[in-house]
Amino acid sequence: MANLADLAAGQSIRVAVYGKNHTGIFFETTVVAQSMRDREILRANTNQDVVLVELIHTEDRSNIVNFESDLVRCEVLVPSSGEFYNDIRVRRIFLPDAGDVHVVMCPISETFVNRRKFFRLWVGVAGTATTTGLVEFAQETVTIRDVSAGGVGFFCRRGFPADVGDTLVVTFADTSSKKSFWFSLTCVVVRAQGADRGDKVLGCRLLHEHEEVHDYVHKKQLDRIRRLSVAPGEDVEDFDDDEI
Repeated sequence: MANLADLAAGQSIRVAVYGKNHTGIFFETTVVAQSMRDREILRANTNQDVVLVELIHTEDRSNIVNFESDLVRCEVLVPSSGEFYNDIRVRRIFLPDAGDVHVVMCPISETFVNRRKFFRLWVGVAGTATTTGLVEFAQETVTIRDVSAGGVGFFCRRGFPADVGDTLVVTFADTSSKKSFWFSLTCVVVRAQGADRGDKVLGCRLLHEHEEVHDYVHKKQLDRIRRLSVAPGEDVEDFDDDEI
């Protein structure tokens, strides 16, 4: 996969934004040239692969889109090459030469690549997390953040009694396409961190491989690439599992 920063000025990219449901909001924007001065400022503030784009507006262009939330995930498609980037962050910034722009960021550190060896699918649906073993028993509704072939992450209240090393059973359903999926996944917490809405985020590693999770993530990834490939404003037919 090519580096995001290698995109030439004037090149078109498409951005999909996913929040607390599977409905993507799609935008098209254009790459802006980076001067040496702007590039130095960006390098001083992030170690990520970045590209500058024109400000992304709502469909009626009445407002500039705000991406400043842990509750959304963005994906990018470069129509000219077919390159697809997931787990993208988009931030608004004012630079001396480029001016008021959005910065599209894609982590490139070796540790990130190693830790993210599986494609992470942003989910954003309600689920249930249940503690097991020696942890105080608790069960509550959570928001599933992302799923990969190797793990699952979710938002929960700060008081939920689970921490790194604890074993949980996480269940959730996805009925957003023609084929519905339901999962009950036994996992161990490997990361616990705060979130911007006051809740915490737990990242968990699956204790067992699940072929149906591989299948689910793969089909959803193909669906999102397909939807991003359609120009904004065009109708998109419902995803048909038989197509793959």
